[in-house]
Amino acid sequence: MRRGPPTPGAPATSGAMATDGDLLRRLSERDALALEVLYARYASYVMGISLRMLASREEAEEVVQDVFWQVWKAELRYDPARGRFSTWLFSVTRFRCLDRLRSRERALPRASLHELEVTEAPDDQEAEVFLVERQKEVRAVLASLPEEQRTAIELAFFRGLTHDEIAAATGAALGTVKSRIRRGQAAPCAAARGRASRRRILSEHGELLESAELYALGGQSDAERARLEQHVADGCAECEAVLRANLDVTAQLLLAVAPVQPRAAVRERLLARVHPHPNSGAAAPAAAGTRARRGSVLTRLPLAAAAGLFLVFGLAALSALLGVRLAREREAGADLEEGLAYEESISWALVREMESERSRRLAVEQRLVGLSRIVSALEMPLARSLALAGQGEFHRAAAKAYIEPESGRLILYASNLPPVPDGRTYQIWVIVEDQPRSVGVFRSDSSGEAKYDAGSLQDLAGPVTVAVTLEREGGAPQPTGPTVLAGS
Repeated sequence: MRRGPPTPGAPATSGAMATDGDLLRRLSERDALALEVLYARYASYVMGISLRMLASREEAEEVVQDVFWQVWKAELRYDPARGRFSTWLFSVTRFRCLDRLRSRERALPRASLHELEVTEAPDDQEAEVFLVERQKEVRAVLASLPEEQRTAIELAFFRGLTHDEIAAATGAALGTVKSRIRRGQAAPCAAARGRASRRRILSEHGELLESAELYALGGQSDAERARLEQHVADGCAECEAVLRANLDVTAQLLLAVAPVQPRAAVRERLLARVHPHPNSGAAAPAAAGTRARRGSVLTRLPLAAAAGLFLVFGLAALSALLGVRLAREREAGADLEEGLAYEESISWALVREMESERSRRLAVEQRLVGLSRIVSALEMPLARSLALAGQGEFHRAAAKAYIEPESGRLILYASNLPPVPDGRTYQIWVIVEDQPRSVGVFRSDSSGEAKYDAGSLQDLAGPVTVAVTLEREGGAPQPTGPTVLAGS
């Protein structure tokens, strides 16, 4: 729907009914409400593009705030003669994201010719209607492309990879990659231009013309881009025409990205930078007139009344400023508490890990102590060794008992022991002159092995029999259970 010029003397168009042109004119007059309307209209699209390229919500929201702040500060040069504001805004967003990808991952080529992105302005329709219609067209065309063409366009356009890097990533030849991108970009370009046929400009320097066709989607090396840019700067009208005809694809592809609404905090931070006082953006259009009326009243008031008014307004401004600062302090305090809670959880996790590691170390040390005792007994030249054989149903079990003659120390090493049933335990017996003497109880580990050091025993100089029985938990004064091992 095209809008006619405003009626003389009528107020400027405001709110959601205002066109982009109306809002940009009000922005030049520092109308913060115009920025709020533009933000409400396009922030979700800028967020969607940024999130699609950066894959990080935090970075994407930073790009959203940065782009709209630069629009407010008039740091971005928008030329209405070149095309629609939304198309220009989305293209600027893409270059901001490419800058971040370049600084985060590697050196990506800079897009020094991005001012040529849009050449024709469509009809001055409602912004939302235009975006929705274009999104449907471009998404439908992209969905109809073969997978290899969509992949090549994705890597070059959204990830900023060069043609050589795309070839390495996909395993395709360099010429194949360029051909896929060239064929793939023809369809969105035709859709963006109302499905008009794509015109290829032929000339003798086909290599530079091919480079001009591929320039819009990126993917060229620094040397290739520099060569084309210098060639266009030298005045080649043919290459510039091809360049302008295909650069429109960049903006149209951005319309295929689904919009994503940024968090409310992003808008709040942006408006806090624009105006430090709440609601000051909405009051901006009438601020000049209000100040003028207030000045005329004060000139007619007595000095005391004027001073009182100044005090009231000063206190109100101070209260608003303190409210903003208090809100920021609360937000900072909440962030600090969240950070402290996270650090505390990390600290407790480290403490638990240290305790677990200490327990494992103590278990290993105890095992090493036991092994060292066994090794020392084995290394004694005068140590007696007794072979214990499995008995009855425990015939697979086996053991060795070592006795040090001087101290009477006994060490048992057993293997292939079956698991001990609940309420039962293995008990070691030393039998001297047919008199069994208990020297301790033990359990085997999960592998059926057991090591037991009975310490120094008395009266082991003569013939000795060592046996192991299966007894009740805690042991028995005399052998009552089945014999598991025996040897003398």
